[in-house]
Amino acid sequence: MDVDQAGEAMVIIVRGDGTTTPMRVRHDSLAAPMGDIVFIAYCREDVNYLLRALALRDNLEATRIQDITDRLNGSTPGRWKAFLERDGGLGGDSIISFDAETDEDMYLYAYGEPASDSDYEFVAAAHEMLPHLLQSARAGIEKPS
Repeated sequence: MDVDQAGEAMVIIVRGDGTTTPMRVRHDSLAAPMGDIVFIAYCREDVNYLLRALALRDNLEATRIQDITDRLNGSTPGRWKAFLERDGGLGGDSIISFDAETDEDMYLYAYGEPASDSDYEFVAAAHEMLPHLLQSARAGIEKPS
């Protein structure tokens, strides 16, 4: 994470090829809550960590599992669903809609422009996938070796 010149928190996305993209996260026209910003900042790393550890049956660090759980619990609750511009979006824009008791939608911006549909897809999918990955990870931790 980083802070822009106006003092607003930004996410720095590190791509698989090592390139970085600064991303601003908004709920409608306002900055997103810090919990959502932190979740998005770490979701790629968290998903990759859990998938790799589960696939290789590596030991999972209990403190790391707790950190991931805390980030997930600190984000806007409920189902996150991406509505993509290429599919018509909502109002023509890509958004993430929440299943929570809010009328707000989430918008992602990279370099001041709407983020790619793949960024929207990943963030929403990570929010849906992480509870299941965490459940599998906890089952692995609790199993006797």
